[in-house]
Amino acid sequence: MSLLDELGYSRVSHFPGGMQEWETAALRIQQGAPISTEVLLKPQRPIRIRRDRWGAFVDLFERRTTADLVWIWMGTIALWALLYWSLTLAGVGGLREGDAMIGGGRSGFWTALYFSFGAATSIALGDVVPAGPVRILAIVEAVVGLLVFGAMVSKLVSRRQEQVVAEIHRLAYEDRLERVQTDLHLVLAELRVANREGQRQVDDDMTNADCQKRFRHTSHGEGH
Repeated sequence: MSLLDELGYSRVSHFPGGMQEWETAALRIQQGAPISTEVLLKPQRPIRIRRDRWGAFVDLFERRTTADLVWIWMGTIALWALLYWSLTLAGVGGLREGDAMIGGGRSGFWTALYFSFGAATSIALGDVVPAGPVRILAIVEAVVGLLVFGAMVSKLVSRRQEQVVAEIHRLAYEDRLERVQTDLHLVLAELRVANREGQRQVDDDMTNADCQKRFRHTSHGEGH
């Protein structure tokens, strides 16, 4: 009521009895359209939560430890080297070193492993090049290798950052603890000083009371 009066409404009436008192006062009631039960019971459209697929992909690397990422990266290099070597033996493309394809023996596998490491780190020197369908495999390995290697570096950096933050928190906690200890020592020293002054005051009061008793006793003896 007071709020409506402050807003400038002059013809304001208060009905504590609610609608019954309103009808008793024979005031007009405006009937609205009834609410259909179908509207109330109509099922609402379910809310769909869109999942970020890239976020889930990043979380896949985030949950891994640094050692896991290192093993995944090295396993990727070894697996692609085996694919290069196998495709070269099968004659479906392969790796070319100079003017000839790599051999099928142990030296050929080491050459494939050398090229796989260069493709995964994007530092291939060009002395071994892919040929045929192996080019697609090389591109895929370069992408996968860079992703895993980047996640590994990020993990190392974040771990180092966590160590630095933990060290900062430890230093801040120790500094705060030292301040609290210093404040407690100061309070304890003040309490000791106050205790000594209080004890000295009590001793002085007792000494004064004893002197007064002696003086009264002496005065009483001289009076007799």
